[in-house]
Amino acid sequence: TSPMPIRPPPGMPVQVSLAKTLPPVKFKFTIRKADGNELGLECTRDYSHKVLVVRSIAPNSAVDSWNRQCIQHQEKAIQLEDKIYRVNDVSLDPDRMFKECQEKRLCTIYVWRGEGGPEDEQAQQPSNSGFRAEASDFVPLSLANILEAADGAVSPPAGLAPP
Repeated sequence: TSPMPIRPPPGMPVQVSLAKTLPPVKFKFTIRKADGNELGLECTRDYSHKVLVVRSIAPNSAVDSWNRQCIQHQEKAIQLEDKIYRVNDVSLDPDRMFKECQEKRLCTIYVWRGEGGPEDEQAQQPSNSGFRAEASDFVPLSLANILEAADGAVSPPAGLAPP
């Protein structure tokens, strides 16, 4: 015999959080608001994680239209509890991101779905920019500076002579 399924008591809602069972998803999309049409996202500001959290999506809005176009790629459809961590060039400031969504007709929206947030991912990845944090200035070197620093150990390429 097969085991009996465990059921909650009658009237008790069952909640399943896919965010805790699926790996985090990060994506971006660009959306254009039509004249007189709203973006259609109701978000709360999460100041501790510096994100906007999606609470509802208005029917017949720009985001609702985007979601209908995501039939082949449902993972890129905006869902409740998604975290918006950047809008255009604005990040780390929920108030400014919210304002950007309201004021701009064209928005590139960066979304994080799952536990944690983009700040957790950034903290785990070492920086590979090649720049030193203690460097105070960026000074481009000329060919003359390079040859001078090499103290005669290097000759200029044929046809190039320092001024």
